[in-house]
Amino acid sequence: MTTKKKGAPTTDNAPKITQENIKPKPPTKQEVALLALLEAGKHGLNTFEANAKYGDTCLHSTISAFRKLYSIEFSTKQESATSRVGTPVSVKRYFLLDELSIKASKKLIDYWRKKRNAPLLFSK
Repeated sequence: MTTKKKGAPTTDNAPKITQENIKPKPPTKQEVALLALLEAGKHGLNTFEANAKYGDTCLHSTISAFRKLYSIEFSTKQESATSRVGTPVSVKRYFLLDELSIKASKKLIDYWRKKRNAPLLFSK
């Protein structure tokens, strides 16, 4: 016969684990980047804005990954900006190309959010 120690947890009084009481994991860089591009809308983002907004120092690589891995399309516009030391530099501004890319981005964000147990933003 086995005896339980006094005060040892039992299955009767153990907390029940449900989807509602699991703390969501933090978002990935890809999720944050895609959300920032959606929020930027027709204005789009350049690398300096992405760095200031969420710390992305390689926006061009992030965009490339979205194109290759998820077939999300972007349009670009070359522009001049001022570097942190005050010199003019040429950068690209990235925009989601069309409604299809916007819709795919929203689905992808909600997919990632569901995987990390965060509330969905675009699906019900």
